[in-house]
Amino acid sequence: MRRVLQSISWICLVCLMMVGCSIETEKKTENEEENKIPTTESGQKLYHEIGETFEFEGPESGLPFEVTVDKIWIEGFEEHEAYISEHVKKPDDDQAVIFISYTVTNNGDETYAFKDDRYYPNNDVLPNLIHPYNFVLDLDLTYPEGGVVDDMEDVTELTLDPGASMDITGAVLTNKSSEYEGAFVWDYDAEIPQVVFTKSQFERRDQVGVYDIGDPIYVVDREETFFNVTIDDIQNIKSDEMLEDIEGEFDDSAFLVVDMTIENDGETDIAVPMALPEIKGTGDSVFNNTYFIKKGETEPIEDTHINPGEEPTDGLIKAGETLKGTLYFEVRNMLYGDEVLELDDVQLFYPYTGFAEYPFYQQWVNYNID
Repeated sequence: MRRVLQSISWICLVCLMMVGCSIETEKKTENEEENKIPTTESGQKLYHEIGETFEFEGPESGLPFEVTVDKIWIEGFEEHEAYISEHVKKPDDDQAVIFISYTVTNNGDETYAFKDDRYYPNNDVLPNLIHPYNFVLDLDLTYPEGGVVDDMEDVTELTLDPGASMDITGAVLTNKSSEYEGAFVWDYDAEIPQVVFTKSQFERRDQVGVYDIGDPIYVVDREETFFNVTIDDIQNIKSDEMLEDIEGEFDDSAFLVVDMTIENDGETDIAVPMALPEIKGTGDSVFNNTYFIKKGETEPIEDTHINPGEEPTDGLIKAGETLKGTLYFEVRNMLYGDEVLELDDVQLFYPYTGFAEYPFYQQWVNYNID
């Protein structure tokens, strides 16, 4: 009897372990799916994570390189006051220094000679920092002390032989916002550069990518300011005569009508225009006006912009509030006189901070996307 009970116990234990393994496998699969890096149709990744090794061809040399970023970190004004004051006429507490430590390997069959990167991004192995305010900043290899060069004038003396690797640590003078929204990029001029975000995309809610109608999009997610927008519905209206509440500025306007919900779950007030998407057509010929009407009202909001010393009243969404409404894009195509632009190819998106020139790095609404 005792042996029978032992056998039953072992069977139960094995079954529990199998169930546990199955649950863990499911969780692992779900996590892998959540942490899947977006790719283009050709399979090229839009970005890389710290610790991931990636390869690319240097645009200046044509040589194949391999890079692994080991660490990215930011330190404040107090820790680097002397360095910041040396380079900034009026330093303040918002300024900071961001560091990157990485390993680069020359996988080509020729020696690579470093280029001077101070006037334009042209050094294949030195990344540039994309600042959240659309600045492109160079890497300083002289700071902290004891780096690969003592003076940036000497960077052109550096070489990387075939098959050789080099450990590089460099600094960029920036401000605190780079901790949340910056990115280091190699091959800056490419349509899809080699990108490592200063804060992992998997730790951010405002990730680049495509969002389905009905899914929340975190337009801003930093410090005390964070809010999300859900696109509830999208309609095409071909004539302004079909609209009662909007008096358009263009003749024979077409309208893209977007029902949306804005949830300010942060700790600071925001203005409605901060939460409105932009539109893109088949070319650069989209001209539009925007009107936002709150749910239950008939007139578009007017007082919408925060100017120095002023705050909006009608267009303010206070911390903790949720606002529902309808956004009207009045659209026409100036290249074809008074013809109305067909809206079948218009796309909705939110620009991604610092990546205005890169079409793949946006938050796209899954509307008219093939």
